Amino acid sequence: IRDVLNGENGIDINKLLELFASKDITALGHIKMVARLADVMSLGMEMSEETESLTSDEKSDFRSIAFIHDIGKLVTPDQLLKNRDKFVDYEYSRMKEHVLLNYELAEAEKTQELLSLALKHHYTFNGANGYLEQKESEVGEKIPLMARMMAVIDSFDAITDTSRIYQNNKLGESVIEKAINIMYTNSGTQFDPRIAHAFLLGFYAN
Repeated sequence: IRDVLNGENGIDINKLLELFASKDITALGHIKMVARLADVMSLGMEMSEETESLTSDEKSDFRSIAFIHDIGKLVTPDQLLKNRDKFVDYEYSRMKEHVLLNYELAEAEKTQELLSLALKHHYTFNGANGYLEQKESEVGEKIPLMARMMAVIDSFDAITDTSRIYQNNKLGESVIEKAINIMYTNSGTQFDPRIAHAFLLGFYAN
């Protein structure tokens, strides 16, 4: 993993994907999809009148964060990572720690910067139930922009992934409809409302 994070040209995405392929195919599919959704988000940021467009470098950084946001799962025990049943409390607490794992392995300053943003993708906009170690002062727009953006696309893929045990759609409601409803319902609480709206603009336009 250290080699993945500290290659001559920065993060080695191909090696990262190889490691995920050998670890867990579901986790691999998730990070690939989130990376695609990162482009959708960037498009939505350009379309929205409420948000500023990302620069080319920022788009590249955001896509890198999408690839590495779950890198801690590479050292998460298989019995947790591949569990398809509901977690008991101690299992859920252990699983949440994936956002902290491997941060200390990043040596390059740029990689440390990107991972520090990835660490906060489970923060909530209003500060309620965010993890891990979300401080009272880290709420709203004080949460880094790319962490707020990651929170939206990571959740969107989780909601639309029908293989996850907690999926329980209402009769006649598609997973996309469910995801969109959750984006709107949780805007201002879990998600930055402007970011969530920008993502949906990009999603509908894509």
